[in-house]
Amino acid sequence: MSAAEKRIAELLDRWLASVELHARYLKLDDAAYASAQDWPKHQRPTKWVVELARTRLVDLQQQLAARRSKGDTAFAESLELMGF
Repeated sequence: MSAAEKRIAELLDRWLASVELHARYLKLDDAAYASAQDWPKHQRPTKWVVELARTRLVDLQQQLAARRSKGDTAFAESLELMGF
């Protein structure tokens, strides 16, 4: 695994953990949500946004694994450049 692949895989894992946390927050009412963390002022994400984010992250993880298995390190490097 190249350094870029490792960094991207770790980033996707962190993002997915964050999305999973937000999925659990969806079950809270407004008062419980407000007290869950010291949130900056924002609009709560809706269920479809959280589910879409999860779907896209899982797809991206699968694409990264498929490209890695084919020896394509340029894919991870490209993702890293896009994020930069």
